[in-house]
Amino acid sequence: MDPVGPSKGGATRQMTLDKRKWLWAACIVVVAMAIGWLAFGRSAERTPLRIGINPWPGYEHLYLAKVLGLYKEAGVDVEIVEFNSLLDARRAFERGQIHGLGTTATDIALSLGQSSSAPRIVQVVDFSNGGDLLLADSAIKSFQDLRGKRIGLESGSVSSYVLARALVLNGMNGSDITTIASDQTSLLEEFAKGNIDAIVTYPPFSVKILSTGRARSLFTSAAIPHEVLDVIAFDAGILERRPDDVRGILGAYWKARKAAEDAPRTNVAIMARREGISDSEFAASLRNDIQLVHERDQPSYLGPEGKLKAVLLRADSVLRREGFVKGPPRLDSAVFTDPRLQKDGRSPK
Repeated sequence: MDPVGPSKGGATRQMTLDKRKWLWAACIVVVAMAIGWLAFGRSAERTPLRIGINPWPGYEHLYLAKVLGLYKEAGVDVEIVEFNSLLDARRAFERGQIHGLGTTATDIALSLGQSSSAPRIVQVVDFSNGGDLLLADSAIKSFQDLRGKRIGLESGSVSSYVLARALVLNGMNGSDITTIASDQTSLLEEFAKGNIDAIVTYPPFSVKILSTGRARSLFTSAAIPHEVLDVIAFDAGILERRPDDVRGILGAYWKARKAAEDAPRTNVAIMARREGISDSEFAASLRNDIQLVHERDQPSYLGPEGKLKAVLLRADSVLRREGFVKGPPRLDSAVFTDPRLQKDGRSPK
């Protein structure tokens, strides 16, 4: 009589079935994980692109495009992140907290010289044609009277460049003055209290200072034409992974620029309100202090031997002389001219 219980053959068959079940379960888990990772990757690529801006009339069209729904129309989710200063926006970019920003070519040179970040300029917005100013207490009559005085500025930003150029052109250097570093809002308060004698500033802050009648202009960027350029820049990784989205953002930006030209009264009001100045003051800043660069002129700035290259080289030279930038130059990577971002370009599928 056979012993009670399953035979050796039956046990083997049972083990084979169990093994198959385990293999199927394992396959299901692997497939599920793969689908999950794929979904996560796609979701990550569709996260909002965060663009940082600080108060400056030239950057406001990036904000206007958001208000007018032009990013949504282009199929891109964009978040505009507001900062108190150029330096704050640049630091956030360098930490990876924002993907792109409105900034200056000088600040791009600073970022490349002071950090391992990879900013790439994709568009030139404007050049400052008197918009960056050195304003002094009205009791100070001439630039030479600034010797021994306290000058407030956003240190480590384009304001440092403007001050350095102003000093050189007036036969002075950094040892002739004392600098006080802070953001523009704080500097306005210090100037109003008389704690600083002069301030390197720009609209809308300069508009507010001049309206008090307590300040006079001793130097403006009109004396250094085309040296202070404002640009739109994005992280190199974003440009590689999401060129279609960046192209959509630039398209929305140019539509906002056209909207402001076609209906200035409505759209200037939107931008002026965010800057905290009147519509007429904002319009005057765009007209008198800033020269907007048109879309048709972008190649003359962004090309291999374009105007932007000379601006970056000069900025790097001045910043190195002043001790803000050290180490090997990285300017060769500063400008992004991939045809995928141009109107007639085609992004790869």
